[in-house]
Amino acid sequence: MRSASRAASAFAVALSAMALSATCASADERPQRLPRDTLARASTCYVNLDYPCVTDLLALLPVWYEPPAPGAVPPGVRLVEVPLLLEAGRILGVSHLVLDQTRSARRVFRWLLALDPGYVLAGSEIPPRYIQIFLEVRAELIAPPVAHEITAVAAGRALGLGLRPRVVRRAVEIARLEAEVNLPRPLQLELGLRAGAGWVGLTRRDAEVFSDAAGFLLGVDLFVDDTGYLLSADVGGSIHDVKLEDLIQEGQDSFRIMHLMVSGGREWRFAWFGLRPSLGVGMGAFGVSAFFEEVGPAVSARLSLDAHAPTAFLLSLRGELRSVTVFDGGPLTSVIFIGGLDVGTRF
Repeated sequence: MRSASRAASAFAVALSAMALSATCASADERPQRLPRDTLARASTCYVNLDYPCVTDLLALLPVWYEPPAPGAVPPGVRLVEVPLLLEAGRILGVSHLVLDQTRSARRVFRWLLALDPGYVLAGSEIPPRYIQIFLEVRAELIAPPVAHEITAVAAGRALGLGLRPRVVRRAVEIARLEAEVNLPRPLQLELGLRAGAGWVGLTRRDAEVFSDAAGFLLGVDLFVDDTGYLLSADVGGSIHDVKLEDLIQEGQDSFRIMHLMVSGGREWRFAWFGLRPSLGVGMGAFGVSAFFEEVGPAVSARLSLDAHAPTAFLLSLRGELRSVTVFDGGPLTSVIFIGGLDVGTRF
């Protein structure tokens, strides 16, 4: 560990000595030059075992510097700067693993292998289980072409030696292994939990009798791999005060609304932010003395602006339009506007 600390310290000193005035950038704007001062600060954090600092400083490197082709120099990077970028990716991937963020580490390793297809993760401070994860990622990327190459070379040499039966058996074995490598990877699902509060606005006749009110929401999300698609289930409600004094029905002191919705949508990510439209169906209930005096089908259209922290923390600004229909001598539809702020996590 001491040798690794010396190496990382030397890396930080070298970066600081070589640092030019890097262009400052916002979270969604790539700097015009490689931000060497930021890389140096991240290296210092890594030496001091401050791994959240490393992930905060370097989280956008794979987004900013994605190579146009495997082994190609990314835009905004000079050829001589590629080793600095590889070292920054190394400490970023290891920091994610230390923080038990294996999914993020795998993304970083895929990016490192895109920068340099021959890259090998190394370091005396890196435990074997971390290197094993890197090797798994590399195997996913290079196993099929390597299998073809081994088959061709082995066939050429063995045929020249008259070892055709052995070549055939070996080729069959490699083909079987390659087929196993190319088996479709099962979908990985991640669970998310949300809790939120917001404003519930009534419309039409409901708005004439009852006031708007604060509402609550509890939700569960199921994220489908890295596709951006997700399924959600929400339960929420609100209690609205009566604002008329001359009510036909005495004793109406409040109006209660509740919903249970299932929705599907997709999130489009832009660096740390995401835009997520979704459509939902479910049941809506409302009443004066109880929540479930009237129950009917409900549909909703929702748009959420998500802010993703480097950890699993999620903050969402939500806007929703919901329609509830009940049948009491005929269809009666109520339209509700909802705006809220949700906090959640994904694991």
